[in-house]
Amino acid sequence: MNGYYFEIRKAVNGQYFFRFRAPNHETIVVSETYTARASCDHAVSLLKSYAAGATIKDNTALAA
Repeated sequence: MNGYYFEIRKAVNGQYFFRFRAPNHETIVVSETYTARASCDHAVSLLKSYAAGATIKDNTALAA
């Protein structure tokens, strides 16, 4: 196990969000909020299954 983990939390407005955290507990990513816990769980599942094969699109070089 590499020590990285997802942390599901409840926001002050009652909605759900997740954090992706490093082994040293530093937050790497914070999600949007979801009205249903199932939606938050689904987003985590999608990231877990697709993130390793994702490519990087660098839009910083695009003309303004």
